[in-house]
Amino acid sequence: MELLPPALSPAEGLVLQDGIYLGVSKKVLAQAYLIARKVFFKNQNDLSLHSPTLGATDIILLFDPEHLTAANYRKKRLVELHQEPSEHSNIKAALNEEIYFVTSILTSPLHRQSKSPTLWYHRLWLLNFAFDHKLCNRPLDERPQNYARQMLNPVFKSGEQHPKNYYAWQFARNMLLPMQKLPGNGAKTIWETWFDEFLLTCATTVSDWCCRHPSDTSGWSYLIFLLPKLRTLEHRTMIIKEILEFAIHLHCRQESLWIFIRTVLADETISHERYPLIMQLKAYAKKQCAIKYSSEPESDSYVTQAIRWIDLYKHT
Repeated sequence: MELLPPALSPAEGLVLQDGIYLGVSKKVLAQAYLIARKVFFKNQNDLSLHSPTLGATDIILLFDPEHLTAANYRKKRLVELHQEPSEHSNIKAALNEEIYFVTSILTSPLHRQSKSPTLWYHRLWLLNFAFDHKLCNRPLDERPQNYARQMLNPVFKSGEQHPKNYYAWQFARNMLLPMQKLPGNGAKTIWETWFDEFLLTCATTVSDWCCRHPSDTSGWSYLIFLLPKLRTLEHRTMIIKEILEFAIHLHCRQESLWIFIRTVLADETISHERYPLIMQLKAYAKKQCAIKYSSEPESDSYVTQAIRWIDLYKHT
């Protein structure tokens, strides 16, 4: 879904469609919102499967992603469907449609919608609802690599639409909570192995994304959150080493990247393995000092600042 500029108004009809993509002018969406709002408040107690109120909330949330009443109606409708025995066959389909709808808004090139706390919380609620009532495929039924990308791709896309998207990355933190509940059927060892692989895929995928978006401090903060959860020191060290070498090789100057590097090297995330990396960083700083970029006097200020910060705050 995308808002069209006035010059691209469709010649016929109200929307412009290209495959799965829809474009609508802001004027048309605003007019649709006024009508949808009337329909919603007239029928907001109708929770049936084919209620016109549901379609009205589609338009309301497209226009105003912080419309909490519309989002709560959609939650209430799913709870009602789950509690109604005659609708048990429809609840999974309704839940999947709801997840698809919310994800499509969050990943659309709409500035406000991609960073909407209401919509990101709604997506988290849907995830918890699905886990709590066993309405989704078990994670163990899928490869951890595929499941990690499926969970993180909306976060990545929203982070590209709206850089430093705090709400998207907060969702990524909270999505781990329902998954940390161990199964009660004696499959503890199998689950722990699966979850370790899932976390490793999350960390490596996020690391790759952050290196492509080195100024995104929210992405780096999430990676700092994720690294201590990796079971093996080897995997944590490998990821941090690759990022440090990336920063050195490309002479990166993004402050967010160097804040990440100084934080993980000062912390005990990789224990004694950090000391060779600190020495590598100091050797790079010394080399850059010897070169003395006269035309760019601030080119390595973040490197020297990072070293001073590490020396001052590192845990011994």
